[in-house]
Amino acid sequence: VISGFLIAGILLDTRDDPAYFKNFYVRRMLRIFPLYYLFVIGVLLAFSRNPEFRQHAGSPVWYLVHLGNVPEGLLGRDVPYWLAPVWSLAIEEQFYLTFPWLVRLLDRRRLTIVLVAMMIGAPLLRFGTMLAAPGSERIQYLFTLCRVDTIAAGCLLAVIVRSVDLERWRA
Repeated sequence: VISGFLIAGILLDTRDDPAYFKNFYVRRMLRIFPLYYLFVIGVLLAFSRNPEFRQHAGSPVWYLVHLGNVPEGLLGRDVPYWLAPVWSLAIEEQFYLTFPWLVRLLDRRRLTIVLVAMMIGAPLLRFGTMLAAPGSERIQYLFTLCRVDTIAAGCLLAVIVRSVDLERWRA
């Protein structure tokens, strides 16, 4: 929720900037990529000679392109302990790749509708996947579309805060 609120706020405040996409993506890359890639590449190198690690981790490409939630969430792999935390970063990176386009292309009313739909759709998708694959609870927990409701809630709060005349309400 906090990440959605902060990122949506930045995007809403700069949506008319000619360098909107460039500024946003460069900032995200500078903040996240150095530590993320240092960690992921370090773990992959440290355990590269361990066949059990490689078997459970799957292809390193999943982690290098910010899809670390896919092997465990959708493919049912028992991801090695050291790579397990990247699922949440993968969801956040997937959000960073897609959400700026929604903010730029949709007016606030349509953006609000999309965010409410995401907040309703994600729990429904979790329920549907729970019924369709009852033995695969990781799908509901790790699949991006099942987790997008909390990020959307934060984004919706940012839209609301920027749509309300706060000075008038403070008085």
